[in-house]
Amino acid sequence: MNRRRFLKSSMAVAAVCGTSGVASLFSKAALAEESGIADGLTRRFDFSVLQGMAHDLSRQPWGGAPRDLPPTLANLTPQAYNSIQYDAGHSLWNNIEDRKLDIQFFHVGMGFRRRVRMFSLDTQSQQAREIHFRPELFNYNDAGVDTKQLVGQTDLGFAGFRAFKAPELGASRYRGVPRRELLPRGGQHLPVRALRPRPGGGYLYRHAGRVPGLYLVLV
Repeated sequence: MNRRRFLKSSMAVAAVCGTSGVASLFSKAALAEESGIADGLTRRFDFSVLQGMAHDLSRQPWGGAPRDLPPTLANLTPQAYNSIQYDAGHSLWNNIEDRKLDIQFFHVGMGFRRRVRMFSLDTQSQQAREIHFRPELFNYNDAGVDTKQLVGQTDLGFAGFRAFKAPELGASRYRGVPRRELLPRGGQHLPVRALRPRPGGGYLYRHAGRVPGLYLVLV
């Protein structure tokens, strides 16, 4: 697994948010080799399946507000929520030696109530398996979460995910120092048209604030 392959298939670890709508267009997809944390039943997934799901969702009404969370999660303070950390030993590609990227998930809680379902996709067989929520995927530290309320709650899902390269500490940023200025300016980048890239096309140029002539090019 390498960075270029990941960017060209940025449906990786995409989500089913539990409701209809634009967010669900990225449903049930994840680019990964066979993952040790994927514990759901296998199901077929490819681009035609994604197209069919998008078509079906376009004909459905909005699914409404997210459901209530267990009290121990719904009442978390920002400080307590930030104390919950994903266990790096259960990252999506943890079982792949010399991997270049890691995928970790965010815990539901506080204001992050909408369920996001995560799937791991074997690109060879085009079979996807769901990654169910379970407390052992996280370190709760001093968050004060009553994990007894979470036992068996495999349908809680996740609040989201992050993809990062270890040496970059999770950052997808660039930084430059403009002329005649002392402090650097930073910005973030986003891949576009990444699912079905075309050679020589689909590049994103983004201007870095007011930095003259500084652009980011994703290839």
